[in-house]
Amino acid sequence: MDEITSFDDALAAVRKVPHWRVVISPEAFKKDRIPSLHRCRELVESCRVKSYPRIYESGKDDQGDDWAGHYWASSFGGYSGDIECWRLYRSGQFVQRCSLPQYEDATVRRAIKDIGVPQGPNPIGLVSWLKSLYAATQVFEFAARLAGKVVFDDAASVTIQMIGVKNHMLWDPKFTMEEFHIAPKDDLEYKLTQRTEDVGAKSADLALDAAVHLFGVFGWHISSVELAPKQHEFLHNLFCDL
Repeated sequence: MDEITSFDDALAAVRKVPHWRVVISPEAFKKDRIPSLHRCRELVESCRVKSYPRIYESGKDDQGDDWAGHYWASSFGGYSGDIECWRLYRSGQFVQRCSLPQYEDATVRRAIKDIGVPQGPNPIGLVSWLKSLYAATQVFEFAARLAGKVVFDDAASVTIQMIGVKNHMLWDPKFTMEEFHIAPKDDLEYKLTQRTEDVGAKSADLALDAAVHLFGVFGWHISSVELAPKQHEFLHNLFCDL
């Protein structure tokens, strides 16, 4: 990984690899919905879902260019091979990019061999469906907390994208897939606008809907009922650790 010393470095690095892009925002734009940059930082710290999003030591104080602009607070950095950068604007909009876990070529070859011979192109990479489910769950729980504390008015919008995943296949080391489920295009997207109170009350269900939609683009037509036990186990462990 190249050295990351600025937000622009992190953004350039994450754009080179398969990654998540998340946007959470109020439906109505208000430039100064959050009164200060310090309050932006405090909101992220208080709304975090365990380590989502990560807060890196990438800024010194409110005069530094690293973490604060005129209308946003941010953080960027790397952790265990991942690259991440995010901004929370005073309008209440949160934008994040984070690299998907990368796997060695030998792991990709083993994963392909476990299933057989693909009918189409050979997969060039892997996307863990379990980690993707966990990520979607954290995104919607964070959105629920943020929408409640920032006061998003009537509605909140949440967009989750997987970018750069063409010819990557769904996989997880703990579970054997019986068929190949390979992304047919680079960019996958799930977007919804929901009443703010519903985002708060139904965050887990909304995350399941997002996962089902994204996995469906890979050609894996699993239901939210089938995914729910894994999500419940994750949430139990997540909140027991808090």
